[in-house]
Amino acid sequence: EELPEELSDLEACTTVDIHEIDLDGDEKAEHVVCYTINITAEDSPTGKPVASSTIALYDEEYKKIEDLVILEDGFWANIEEEDRKIFLSLDKVEYIDIDKDEVMEIVIEVPTYEIGEVSIIKYKDGKVEGEVEYKASVEP
Repeated sequence: EELPEELSDLEACTTVDIHEIDLDGDEKAEHVVCYTINITAEDSPTGKPVASSTIALYDEEYKKIEDLVILEDGFWANIEEEDRKIFLSLDKVEYIDIDKDEVMEIVIEVPTYEIGEVSIIKYKDGKVEGEVEYKASVEP
């Protein structure tokens, strides 16, 4: 599937997944985008594998509003092997009106080394509420 032209800067990513949802009830769809970079040691210019991913919020015209969760070093327990790579995923994102104000919260299950964490973000009146640029880590 082709990326929207506005997301052409993500073309080098290994995967780009998009959820389209009206979070704030203004009848315009926002976009929650998860993009990953997955490079094997053999394909890396440094000889080291890469595993990183980000979940970000974009407006209806695909202008980035904010990075929500960032996992820069996605190697479980700091072991740089292919079978130890962990990535963020839209499969771990839910949209729920938790406080019954007709505005959907973005609930993201964030991987960690021991037990998972949850990040809850609200987008309302053009503003993001909650912790953004959350730095996830799967290191001990």
